[in-house]
Amino acid sequence: MALNTCIRTRTRFCAAILLSATSLSGTALAQAAAEPSALESAPTLAEDGQTGVTEDIIVTATRRATRLQETPISVSAVTGEELERNNIRQFADLESMLPNVRVPDGLNGGGNSITIRGITAQAREGTGIEQPAGAYLDQVYYGPRGFLDRVIFDIDRIEVLRGPQGTLWGRNAASGAISYTTRRPTASLDGYVRATLGNFDLRNVEGAISGPIVDDLLKVRLSGVHFERDGYTRDVNGGSFGTENQDAVRAQFALTPAEGFDLVVIGQYLWSKRRPDAPLWYGLPGFAGPPELAVGQDFRHRRAATDGPGIVDETLRSVTAIVTYALGKATLTSVTGYFVGDLFSLNDDEGSALDLAVIGAGSPGRPDRTKRFTQELRLATPRLGGVVEATLGGYYYLETTRGTGSSRTGRYVFDLLADLGVPAQDIDPGAPTGTVAITALSASRSKTRSYAAFGQANAYVRDDLWLTAGMRLNYEKKNFSAGDGVAYYGAGDTLLRLVPVGALASVKPFEDTVFTPMAGINYKPSERLFFYFTYSQGYKSGGFNTSAIVNPTARTGFGPERVTNYEAGARTEWFDRRLTVNLTGFVMDYADLQVERQRSNAGVGFTEVVNAGRARSQGVELETIARVTPDFQLNATAAYLDAHFVTFATDAGDFSGNRLPFAPRFSGNLGARYDLHPSPELSAYVQGNVRYSGSYFLEVENRALGRQAAHALVDARVGLKSKKGWELGLWARNLTNHLVKADYNSAIEDNALIFQGSSFYVFAPPRTFGADFTLRF
Repeated sequence: MALNTCIRTRTRFCAAILLSATSLSGTALAQAAAEPSALESAPTLAEDGQTGVTEDIIVTATRRATRLQETPISVSAVTGEELERNNIRQFADLESMLPNVRVPDGLNGGGNSITIRGITAQAREGTGIEQPAGAYLDQVYYGPRGFLDRVIFDIDRIEVLRGPQGTLWGRNAASGAISYTTRRPTASLDGYVRATLGNFDLRNVEGAISGPIVDDLLKVRLSGVHFERDGYTRDVNGGSFGTENQDAVRAQFALTPAEGFDLVVIGQYLWSKRRPDAPLWYGLPGFAGPPELAVGQDFRHRRAATDGPGIVDETLRSVTAIVTYALGKATLTSVTGYFVGDLFSLNDDEGSALDLAVIGAGSPGRPDRTKRFTQELRLATPRLGGVVEATLGGYYYLETTRGTGSSRTGRYVFDLLADLGVPAQDIDPGAPTGTVAITALSASRSKTRSYAAFGQANAYVRDDLWLTAGMRLNYEKKNFSAGDGVAYYGAGDTLLRLVPVGALASVKPFEDTVFTPMAGINYKPSERLFFYFTYSQGYKSGGFNTSAIVNPTARTGFGPERVTNYEAGARTEWFDRRLTVNLTGFVMDYADLQVERQRSNAGVGFTEVVNAGRARSQGVELETIARVTPDFQLNATAAYLDAHFVTFATDAGDFSGNRLPFAPRFSGNLGARYDLHPSPELSAYVQGNVRYSGSYFLEVENRALGRQAAHALVDARVGLKSKKGWELGLWARNLTNHLVKADYNSAIEDNALIFQGSSFYVFAPPRTFGADFTLRF
C-alpha cells in the first residue's frame, strides 16, 4: 500500500465526514449453508444472474450464516432496502410484513411491547417485568421494552424469529427473538442522506458515511438520525399527546490486524423525549360516573384533556465489541456488550382532567438507571468428517437497576370520599387533618446475574437428510430490595407531612436453574425444497411486582414460565425461483404463563404480573412472494392462530378458555409492487399493501369493551429513482384513517365509585402521509 494513496483516501474520507455532519441537524424470502465466518455478511442479490427471481437472504437465526430457505426456524428477514422502501421508521411499522406478530402501544408511556403468536407482556411500570421475546442489537441482548420505540436507522436487516429460542438465544426468548444487524463499515467511500417530511409535523433526517481510514486495516462508519413529530391526539389545552423527539448517533470501527482476525467496535448514543399518548375517555349509555370526566374528551376525534404533565425522558448509551477469529476452518466469536439506560417519566395515570392520579418514575436529577453487561463466547465448527457440525458457547449476563417511584392520589378522590362521609384517615390512618392528596413514594434496587452453557449440532445422515440436537443450561439469580415513604398535601398542594423513604428491605431472591433442549430432523430432497420438524423448549425468568406503592399484593414475586414447542415447516421455490411458498405449523404449550392484570386500589390503577395455569398457542403461518414479471411482484402472508388459556383461575374470576390478548384468529396481508422505466437514467415504482386482522381482545378478561373488531388497513408508496443516486418518494399509511384500539384500561373500570360506565383507550396511529428524498454517494 503506497503511503500517498493511503493519505489521499483518508483525506477524501475525512472531507466526506465533515460534509455529512453539516447535513445531519414483502418480507424477503429466500435459500448450501455459508461458512461460519460469514456471520456478519448478508448478501441479498441472487447470484445466478437471473432476473425476476427471489433474492437470496442470509440470516443468522441459528448463530451461523445460512440461507433463509434452509433455516429450520420460522423466521422473517427484512432487509435495509425493504425498510426504506416501505417507510419503516419504528418496529411497530413492521406489523404489516410479519405473520402472527403485533406491536401494541402501551398506556401512559408504557411503550411498545411485542406479541408473537399471541404471547405478550404489556409491562406499563416496574422494573421486575420481563418481555417474552428477546430483542438484540448486533448480537447483544437489549430487551424489547423501550427498545422497540426507538427510531430505526442505518440497518442492514431485521430478523424476527417466531417460537421459543431457548437453546441458542437463551433467557427471555420464550415466544421468539428480534435481531437487528446494523450496516458495517465499507472498504470504499460511500454514504447517504435521507430527509422525510409528513403530516403531524413529521421531520426525520438521517445519514451515514463509511469508508477506509487505513486500507486493509481500519474502516469506519458514522451514522445518525433526528426524528420528531407531533402527537396523534389533540390536547384541548394546547399541543398534543404522543409527541416524539429522538436523536441518535452510532460509530463503528472495523479493524483487521491479521488475516482471519476481525474486530468490530460499535458505540451508540440515543436521547429521547416524548409525551405519552393520552387515554381517550369513552362514556357508555347510562354513564353514571361524575360528569366532570367528560370535560374535554372527544373519543371519535382524538381529543383529550388530562391534569398530568406527561413526559418520558430516556437516554441510552451502549458499546459493543465483536471479535471473530479463524481457527483453521472453525470460527471463534466473542460478543461483549455494555449498556446504560436512564429514564424519567411523569404521567397522568387515569386519562382524565380530574385530579385523580399521577404516577412517576425517577426524577430529572436522578433518573431510574439500568446497567447491563453481557459476554458471549461461541465456537462454530465446520462439518467434521463430513458428518457433524456444531456450535458451542458460554454466556454471562449482569444487570443492575436503581429506581424511584411516586404515585399521587389526587384531590378529587378525597373530595368525593368526603361527600360520602369517608375521611382521609380511613384511606390512610397517618393522614393529617386537612389532607386532600397523598403521594406514595418508593425506592428500589435489583440485581440479576445469569450464567449459561449451550450447544447445538447437526449430524448428517446423508447430504439431503440431517438431524439437529441442542441444549442450554442456564442459572439465574435475582435480588430485589425496596423501601416506601409518603407525602401528605393540604389545600393548594401545601406539604403537611413527609415520611421519607426508609432503608431498603430485601425481598427473598429469585433463583433458578433451567435446562432447555431442542431436537429436529431436516430433509432437503432437491435444491428448491426443504422440510423440517423441530421440538424445542423456552424459558422466561420470574421476577417481582415492583409497583408496590399502590399494589396491595406489595412486591410479591411471580414464577418463571416455560414453553414446549412442536413445529413443522416447508420452504419451497417454484418456476425457476419466481415463486416462493413457505408454510409453518406449530403448537406451543405454556406452563405458568406470565400474564399482566390491571387492578385498582384507592382509585389508582396498577399493573401486576401473575402466573396463569396453562395456555396453548397453535396455528399455521404462510409466507409467499411471486415475481410475476421482472417488474411486477406480489407478496402475501396469512396466519391462523388459536391462542387461549387452558387453565387460569384467580380471585377475580376463572378465565380458563379465554383468548390471549392481541391474538386474532385470522390475519394477513397482500402487497404488490410495479416498476417502470421511463428513461435509461430514471426508474419509477408504485406499491401498495393491505393488511387484515380479525377481531381480538386487549386484555385477559375478554371484556366486550376490550375487544377490537376485525379491520383492514391500506398503505401505499410511489417513487422515482435516478442512476445518479437520488430517490424521491411519496407515501401514506392507514389511508382509510381507520380507528384501531391499541390498548385499553380495564383497571379503572373496576372502580365503580368514580369510573362506572367509563372506558379509556389508546389508539393506533391514524392516517399519516409524507414525502422523502434520498441522496446516495
